Amino acid sequence: MASLLAVMMVPIAATMGLAIDSARKANAVRHVQMALDAASLAGVMAMEDASKSDSDVRTISSNVFAANILTSQNDLQCDQPSVSVDRLQVAVRATANCRFAAMIGGGITAENVYVQDMAEARARTEKIDLSLILDSSGSMRGEKMRYLKLAANQTVTSLLNTSTDERIRIALVSFSTAVNAGIYGNEAQGLPVLDDEDGDGVEKVCVTERAGDEALTDEEPGPFKWVGNATSACPRTSIVPLTDNLTDLKESIKAMRAGGATAGTIALAWSWYLISPKWNDIWPASSRPHPYGGDALKVVILMSDGNFNASYITGSATRLGRDLCEAMRGSEIIVYAIAFDAPAKAQKLLKNCTGDNAERYFEAETGEDLLNAYSAIVAQLSTLTLSE
Repeated sequence: MASLLAVMMVPIAATMGLAIDSARKANAVRHVQMALDAASLAGVMAMEDASKSDSDVRTISSNVFAANILTSQNDLQCDQPSVSVDRLQVAVRATANCRFAAMIGGGITAENVYVQDMAEARARTEKIDLSLILDSSGSMRGEKMRYLKLAANQTVTSLLNTSTDERIRIALVSFSTAVNAGIYGNEAQGLPVLDDEDGDGVEKVCVTERAGDEALTDEEPGPFKWVGNATSACPRTSIVPLTDNLTDLKESIKAMRAGGATAGTIALAWSWYLISPKWNDIWPASSRPHPYGGDALKVVILMSDGNFNASYITGSATRLGRDLCEAMRGSEIIVYAIAFDAPAKAQKLLKNCTGDNAERYFEAETGEDLLNAYSAIVAQLSTLTLSE
């Protein structure tokens, strides 16, 4: 029996060793894959910084891979990963060869168990037509306006860089008692382009809601579809059609001044018009929105600190705002909302505007919270996806 047991122990030990090593290898494969995923994603994120060279990207990816491998419990030993950078496709591919000592080495099982894996990350390559809605009502005076300008500047600067080229364009809508449609307002109201009945220049044309059947649509302006002109009070900063010109956007943000009521419903409508291909005849050629259903995301970021309290057509401004948000989402527009030190009623409306989407609704109590909210949105819009 002793002799028989001694003979049997050899295959038993080998089988046990192979079983344990198989389990350890499965765990190692998962860990190597996670480390490669992190490395390739880190590389693509680094590519968003135009100052980073290919060598910098490879170094960042390699360092992230090494840091993740150190957390392994398999005593993995890995060679320097191979990292390739594809600027054209905005992609980073990382490949690694790793090994760990077998449970039973020598003549019974292999001395080392080897793992080879690969991961590739690509940046989101869809085009983005983005409307940035900024509340410049009276309650935004002082520190709140200062932080809003910081947040808006931070957002446009983060989204527009040499890596994004013309892939991302941003439009601005500031609002208070109404919206200043600037040189585009007269045509949207069915008036002569150079009409200046108010005597304050054609660069300031205050617009209000569109009444009738098209109140909650983005139909192009025309007979029975003109936008309203029920007030001469609105911000001095006019809308900015879609652009990738960072300087123009920053100058408009800098010019914002707080004052007046909160016509968020009008701002929502114009944020839609600015990214709607149905309004192409109104906007300059370089600012014409991409078609619906194509390769462009349509995004609106609404920020407000108060209840919508300015309306020029029959109905509650809050209800109209809610209905507009619903109609926009129905056109596959992604709506983000930030409630900045806002009352409960405003918070409810803004959250509703996102479709009660917890990932797209933010409450900011302080200026720092506001900056963080915009940063989180930028991060979502720059989401990276693993392609392999």
